[in-house]
Amino acid sequence: MPCRRLRRSSVWIARQFAQAGAAIVVPNEDLTGSRLATDAHELLADRDRLTAMQAAAGVLAPGDAAHALARLVLQTARREPTGRHHVSRAS
Repeated sequence: MPCRRLRRSSVWIARQFAQAGAAIVVPNEDLTGSRLATDAHELLADRDRLTAMQAAAGVLAPGDAAHALARLVLQTARREPTGRHHVSRAS
């Protein structure tokens, strides 16, 4: 059941961000339009909290994470001993 595992891992990640002060976790059963609007208005009215959340999120997920992952994948591919998955550099 990959979907169930994905849901569990998403909840775990959300909780990690919330524990670090980078997010608010609202359980699905509590998520309503009214709740979302209230939470959003409270956050938008509190610049200091938003700044702190941004800083906490930056520690957990640096802005260049996608590029860093792509670099790692390409570096790994270049070291493939069989050469079957070798990625050559553009000249």
